Amino acid sequence: MLRDLGLPPKDLDKPEAIQSKIEEVDKNFDLIMIAEHFDESLILFKELLCWSFDDITNLKLNSRNSESKERIFHHTTKEKARSSLRNWLRGDFMLYEYFHEKFHRVYIPRIMGVKNMTHEVNYLRAKTWTSLINVHDIADSKFQLWKKDLVGYEMVEGCELYGLKENVLVDMVRDEQKKRIIEVFNVTIKP
Repeated sequence: MLRDLGLPPKDLDKPEAIQSKIEEVDKNFDLIMIAEHFDESLILFKELLCWSFDDITNLKLNSRNSESKERIFHHTTKEKARSSLRNWLRGDFMLYEYFHEKFHRVYIPRIMGVKNMTHEVNYLRAKTWTSLINVHDIADSKFQLWKKDLVGYEMVEGCELYGLKENVLVDMVRDEQKKRIIEVFNVTIKP
């Protein structure tokens, strides 16, 4: 992550350079979203941008089901993996820990308050399930993800784009772009 934020590879093991980059990121961004607190992050984002719940309703795609997660963690302990990653990605862990702590200490209390956050997260999750999804069993192959242990959804009419596999969505966008090119420029596109 630090490389993505512009820290040169030669500085990835220099604590002073890492700390300086963390301070720069903190100064330049009003909110850093935390993946394992994705719903909370979206709600904070909603508040900062004056959005509605409709703007942040979402589905997790390419997410493993519970049984699959259990199988993976049965073979390797979380702490063993975390320790190895912490050593290998020391700077990224410094970045993560700084913003994870700030997320709970500053962002949530200042922007929302803990009680309001809990209520809003519950509302967002309920809204997602009631407005987008019919059932858990997938009848249509365009919603069945590439691997059987990934969660898929059957969507409510009008919300189909939310749950499509990436390749199906990309193909739909390409087809639409081709149609528009043909209409606008009156050209033929070779397959």
